[in-house]
Amino acid sequence: MNEIPRFSFNHEKEADYRYFNENGCVIFRDLIEEKYSDKIITELQSVIQYQVQKHLNSSKQDFLVANDFDRGLIELARYNDTLRERLYNIIQRLPSLSNFMAHPNFIQIAKELGMSEPIYLAPHIRMDLPNEEKFLIPPHQEIRGTRSPNMIFMITALVDTDKKKGALLVAPGSHKLGPLLPKTNNDIRYQYELMPEQYQSLYPIQQVPLHKYETIVLNMYTVHGSSPNNSLETRWSTIIKSGENTYAISSKSFHSK
Repeated sequence: MNEIPRFSFNHEKEADYRYFNENGCVIFRDLIEEKYSDKIITELQSVIQYQVQKHLNSSKQDFLVANDFDRGLIELARYNDTLRERLYNIIQRLPSLSNFMAHPNFIQIAKELGMSEPIYLAPHIRMDLPNEEKFLIPPHQEIRGTRSPNMIFMITALVDTDKKKGALLVAPGSHKLGPLLPKTNNDIRYQYELMPEQYQSLYPIQQVPLHKYETIVLNMYTVHGSSPNNSLETRWSTIIKSGENTYAISSKSFHSK
């Protein structure tokens, strides 16, 4: 099983797009400048520390091992899961996330991959606490809830994410299967586009570690999923989706008649 190579967005355009078209995924070392991720981390730290100081009486030395910027988050979540949910909702509205999403490279890559009218869809920050499995999603396609017929999504690691920390599961080349029929199994409540068993040997799923600041770009039909975080630290990432603006396309078609 070959490891997904890293490319430079600024210097290897032909090679990285060729790899994406063949495998339905590609990793960029430098899609977004580090300062944009660092700003998100700074704002995360501010929000987390405010909540920790407000609701917990422990000193910093009492907290479990964690990323430098999120000390106390694990204890806060254990203390009150409602606070955890509230914090998650708050961080989706961070100004730095909006600024991150507005980076021109996200639109540029969508256009260079064939979208004529790309728009942003559902940007968010994902946080996965250690040994918490209730939010894990089995390998699936990114079709559920997506109206665009042409969509890519980009996951940027805000911390180093190795296999132990729950690196993303990806089946390179599985986008060639096209849209799969949604179904459930005994382990999940909702319908997802799960890869049929007869294709799993043809497109084996592998964990894809990411270094901090790296971005993996995936085709909407590329089978992917989350894996458990068995480390002592929270896994952080941003997810930006870019899809074809079907309204703009249909409007152009209507007005051209």
